[in-house]
Amino acid sequence: MDIPTFVKNEQGLYHVQGCVKPEEIVSTAATILLDELTGREALTTPTDVAQFLQMALAQKKNEVFAAIFLNNKHKVLSFEPL
Repeated sequence: MDIPTFVKNEQGLYHVQGCVKPEEIVSTAATILLDELTGREALTTPTDVAQFLQMALAQKKNEVFAAIFLNNKHKVLSFEPL
């Protein structure tokens, strides 16, 4: 069975090769959005943190304990499920 592959082109657009289940699309989209937020988005309000965590944990089926590592300007350095 072919494994679907998401390919990013020079313009930053994604193409999919193969058949894809809806869960795979959601998982890939959450990963892409989390990557975009990491290191670029400052988390300065509780609402910012809630939105970040919703994206980061959207594909998890169970409760997760995690840490968000920020720099001194409240930008996300990394997000680590523990």
